Amino acid sequence: MNGKDKSDIATDTLSAARRAELIAALGTFDDEFVALLEEDRCAALPLQDRESL
Repeated sequence: MNGKDKSDIATDTLSAARRAELIAALGTFDDEFVALLEEDRCAALPLQDRESL
């Protein structure tokens, strides 16, 4: 990972206000919504193995 890459999420330095906004937005998801996401994720088809070229 390149520490100078501004799009790298591991090195992106968000302002305190933006971090607070993100946490607030994530807090708006209710338990039913999260359960539906988990159910959808479990129902997803597994990745297919591919033969090497």
